[in-house]
Amino acid sequence: MSVEDTIVQLNECFEDALNAKVDLNNVKNSYEIEEWDSLGHMMLISVIETKFNIKFNIQELEEIKDIKKLISLTNEKAN
Repeated sequence: MSVEDTIVQLNECFEDALNAKVDLNNVKNSYEIEEWDSLGHMMLISVIETKFNIKFNIQELEEIKDIKKLISLTNEKAN
């Protein structure tokens, strides 16, 4: 899966989990997305894990501090 495909699918995850239309190409961190709070984060991770058929471990979850890391980690695990 290409990074571009991952971004498209992650945009869908944000819409499904947070009911937020997001363009990850224009967002740098979670603070820019109002709906992405601590509860939203857990909902988002759950949707991502289901959509991509992956699992994040605790260390990986702690590493997700910005959009770039979310994209790269998701793409890495999905491939």
